[in-house]
Amino acid sequence: DIDNPWYGAGEKNIDMTIGYRTKLFNNRINARFQLNIQNVLDDTDLISQKALTTGEVAVYKLQAPRLFVFSAQFDF
Repeated sequence: DIDNPWYGAGEKNIDMTIGYRTKLFNNRINARFQLNIQNVLDDTDLISQKALTTGEVAVYKLQAPRLFVFSAQFDF
């Protein structure tokens, strides 16, 4: 129904990155450590995708789960 559009709730995606640099083994090796976190709040609410003409939601999707990625870089 073009005259009566239906809008779902907004989506929140918050990601975070933490990094640390240091020198190892008597300052011979530069090291960098990084932790990336996707979906920090771990919001698992259903997200409405499609609705019927009556306004009833017909299709939902799940938000991506929280994901941790740790990386290390060493320069010799």
